[in-house]
Amino acid sequence: MSDPIAKTEAYLDAIAAENPRLNAFVRVTDDLARHQAASVADEAALRGWCVAVKDNIDVAGVMTSNGLPGGVVPEADAPVIARLKAAGAIILGKTNLHEAALGSTTDNAHWGWTHNPLRHGYTAGGSSGGSAAAMAAGLCDAALGSDTMGSVRVPAGHCGLVGFKPTFDAIPCEGVAPLCWALDHVGPITKTVADARAMFVALADPVEPVSALEKPRLVKLSAFEALPLEPAVAAAYAESLRRIEALYGPIETVDLPGFDPIALRRAALLVIEADAAAIHADRFADFSPGLRRMLEYGAKLSAPRLALALEQVRQARKAIVGLLRQVDAIVSPTTAMTAFPLDGQHPPGHSDFMGLAVFAGAPAISVPMPMAAGELPAGLQLIAASGRDLALLDWAEAIHLIVRASYSEKLTAIAIQFDRKML
Repeated sequence: MSDPIAKTEAYLDAIAAENPRLNAFVRVTDDLARHQAASVADEAALRGWCVAVKDNIDVAGVMTSNGLPGGVVPEADAPVIARLKAAGAIILGKTNLHEAALGSTTDNAHWGWTHNPLRHGYTAGGSSGGSAAAMAAGLCDAALGSDTMGSVRVPAGHCGLVGFKPTFDAIPCEGVAPLCWALDHVGPITKTVADARAMFVALADPVEPVSALEKPRLVKLSAFEALPLEPAVAAAYAESLRRIEALYGPIETVDLPGFDPIALRRAALLVIEADAAAIHADRFADFSPGLRRMLEYGAKLSAPRLALALEQVRQARKAIVGLLRQVDAIVSPTTAMTAFPLDGQHPPGHSDFMGLAVFAGAPAISVPMPMAAGELPAGLQLIAASGRDLALLDWAEAIHLIVRASYSEKLTAIAIQFDRKML
C-alpha cells in the first residue's frame, strides 16, 4: 500500500481490533500518525513506514512510562525519533515493555502481559516484547526497541522476526530512559534484514561503507556450543548450520579463553542492577516486589563485588574484540528455548547467548531459523566486529535467505550471494 494516509488508517484499524488481546501497544498516537501521514515528503527514505516505538523512548508530546506507573510527557523527540520522522516514518504509538526494561519477558505488573501473537499466553520476549508483538501481528512496518542484554534480539527470536543490535553508540541513546549507561543500545525489529538495514541507515550516525567478503569466515564458540538447548531449538540450529555450511564451507568451533556465558550473565546482571539502582534511586517503591529486590540488591553491592563484575565484563570484551579481529562473525542460537508460558517458570538462562555482543559493543543480529511444523520460532544470532554493521547486515541477509528458503529458493539465493557486489 503506497498511500501513507490509507496505510496509516489500515494499521490504526488493525491495532484497534488486535491490541486488546495482545497488549502490544500501551498508547496509540492516532492524531500524530494521521498528521505525519498527511505531510510526509515523497522523496523521504522511509516514506510512509509505520513504526511502533518502545515506551522508554521519548516522542514529543506523548507520555513515556518506561514500563512503570505514570510517566512524563517530553517536550522534545529523542534523536532516534527525530531521525525517523525526518526519514518519512509515521509513529503509530508506544509499546509495552518489561518494567524499566529490566527483564526479558514483558510480564509487566503495571501494564499487563504482552502476548506472543503466535501463541496466546506465551511470552513475546523482552524487554522489547510489545515492539516485537506489534511487528509479528502485522500492526506496523517496523518497530524500535532497546537492547541492554538481548532486549531486541530475544523478542525477535521468539516472534520469528529480525532483531538488530548495532555497534555501541552507532545509534544515539539520548532521550531513551537508561537502564545501564555502559551497555544500552537502540535497534530495530523488522520482518526482513533489508528492512533492518533501511532502519539502521536512517537511525545511525553516518556510516562508512565497509567491504564485506563474499565468503566470510564464520566460527562457533565452544562455550556456547556446550550450553543445553531445547530440542526444537537444537534441531533448528543444526539444520541452519548445515545450510550455511553448504554455502560457506565448514564452520570452525573455537575456544575463547576464560569465557563462561553463565558467569558473565551473572556479572553483567550485577552491573545492570547497580546502574539501575542509581538511575531509579528515588522511585524504588514504583517497582513490583521482584524488581524492587533487584534494585535493592544493586544498591547494596559492595565496591569489591562490583569491581570484580566489571573486570569480568572487561576481560570478556577484550577476548571477543581480539577474536573478531581474526574472524568475520560468530554464529550461535539467539536463545536456548522457544517462547514459554507467561504464567510459568521463567528459565534463568534466557539471555546466555546475548551478553557477549553487548560487552564488546559489537553489532549482532537475530534471524529466524527453520523450525519443524507446529514449533514456535527461534532465532539464529550473528555477531561481527564493532563498526562492521553494514557487512554484518549483508551476511545476515544472505544467511536469512538460505536458512528460511526452500531448495529451489536456496539455489537462487546462492546465485544472488555470489553475483552481487557487496558494499
